[in-house]
Amino acid sequence: MKSGKPSAPRGFYRQIYGISPWSIRYWWMRFRANRRLFRGLVATLFLLVGFAVLALTLFRPRLSEGYHGLRAERYDARARAFLDADDAASAKIELQNSLRHRPDSPGTLGLYAQVLDRLGEEGAFFPAMEAWLADSTNEALGIQALRLCLQGGQGEAAGVIAARLVKQFPASFEVRLLMASFWTMRGRPDFAYQAACKARDLNPADPRADFATANLGALQTDPKIRDASIARLDAFRSDAKHFLPATRALVSALAGRQPATALTLQDELIAQEPNPWAARLQRAAIAHRLHPEQTPAAIDALLATAATATQTNAAASLSLRLLTTAQTQEILDRLPAAHRARPPLLLTQLRLWDNAGAWDRIIEASSAAIPTDLKPQQKLDLWIWQARAHRERRDQPALLASLRVARNLARAEPIRQLQAAQLFLAFGFHDESRACFQELADVPGQMGAFARERLLTLSWMNKDAEAMLATAEKALTANPRNPVAMNNVAACLLLLDRDPARALDLAAAAHATRTNFAHFADTHATALAANGRVIEAIAIYERTDLARIRDPAVWLNYADALFRAGRVPEARAMLTNVNEKTLLPQQMGRYRAIIGNQAGEIPPTTNTRE
Repeated sequence: MKSGKPSAPRGFYRQIYGISPWSIRYWWMRFRANRRLFRGLVATLFLLVGFAVLALTLFRPRLSEGYHGLRAERYDARARAFLDADDAASAKIELQNSLRHRPDSPGTLGLYAQVLDRLGEEGAFFPAMEAWLADSTNEALGIQALRLCLQGGQGEAAGVIAARLVKQFPASFEVRLLMASFWTMRGRPDFAYQAACKARDLNPADPRADFATANLGALQTDPKIRDASIARLDAFRSDAKHFLPATRALVSALAGRQPATALTLQDELIAQEPNPWAARLQRAAIAHRLHPEQTPAAIDALLATAATATQTNAAASLSLRLLTTAQTQEILDRLPAAHRARPPLLLTQLRLWDNAGAWDRIIEASSAAIPTDLKPQQKLDLWIWQARAHRERRDQPALLASLRVARNLARAEPIRQLQAAQLFLAFGFHDESRACFQELADVPGQMGAFARERLLTLSWMNKDAEAMLATAEKALTANPRNPVAMNNVAACLLLLDRDPARALDLAAAAHATRTNFAHFADTHATALAANGRVIEAIAIYERTDLARIRDPAVWLNYADALFRAGRVPEARAMLTNVNEKTLLPQQMGRYRAIIGNQAGEIPPTTNTRE
């Protein structure tokens, strides 16, 4: 039986468009559909008759594309060869060269993230996220991005990736297992346990899920789950392969409730660990619960056996956590001066002097350390510490000079600027932190997205709605289809009472992709109310689960919709959920308009068409 499908392309154009094969329009459409083939044929013709320049002009796009692709593939191949030879440093250079030719290649970006992770360098999660965004249907790239975000402590980015991966790959064992780590990082052992249980259900034969379930179950508040999980961990200890991780998990589960038992287990762990120094560090923390008077001697013993600067600093940091500032200072004073003068131990010493208000000592010690052979990040940290001390001493010229040097050091590379921005923020240098984030906001990819998110938070802290809108617009320009960016721009426009029609278009589009998110529903409802569609706005609020919402702006927006509809008592009752001290100036106007009309008269309503 004939399918009736016309032969392409002649039959296609004749049947679908009714175009004669002898018409100019027919050949024009043939050319548009096969422009690369025609360009190659014409270029070959020019080359044959001697017009080499015209031929190269026509060939250039294909030549350029082929050249960059070929170069990138060669660099990728060399990088893999270096990795096979266990030379990650050389592989990194080759991949950097490859990305110059093909910067959006998911495979190269994923491999680059893998190499940075192997080298132990900071920021491996950035290329991993770029790789996943370039190919968001690739489960392996998504898993790598989530793992590296969790490993790098990037909770917010991990949350975004985790939510999308669970939706895309609900039956993925690896995704569910990583979700357990994500919820553990977020401090939600109940959710982490549920994720581990789902992973175990998906692949009961994999011992990782069984172990994760037992490990997380031992931290649950339900005594039945906790006791069964502790028993399961104890059973794991009979397997030599699982003895160490099972014992570590048992120690963590019992340290708070049964420190004596945990201490006995920790001693077994120390006897079996290939490198017992970290286990000895944890033992000191557990023993402090039982015998706090012995802690200074235990810290001294740890410092005496510390083999690296990292170990020394870990012991000093533990002392700062368990003992008083004076006791920790006594312990550090017994260390050799050369040890105390270099990071990271110097940073612990600076924190002690910061607690004691010893600003002159901070300036003296950091000034002496800066000229030495330090890593750029360590020098940056010391300059910011100096700036903090100069600010406390009210030495404005020295403060400005320190900040200027720190900003110049931070500009050397984006990852360092990000670290500087966060440290500036921690020390209360909000202007400098904002300046760093503003420069990073123009960086492509996730680095810029993270900076824009932090700028929004800083602008909100400063109650600067104009700055919030500018940042939100920049994010929307970078990613016009991003629902979070659309929602943020719409919310800022509504806050500033500007362009309600555009705000409604953006809010509706964002809400359509995030129907179960209360904040997206709130922005959509607020935009509807601002455009006179109050009945529709209230309907959105009524079908949205607002029970867990703590944001006072949501309750204010709901109250405003009720107020516009003439339901004044309900609007005022809604404001009992709002602490007016948390509101922005623009929100205070609406708050006063609702709460201030105490006579109870019905306010003029806007158009409430459905």
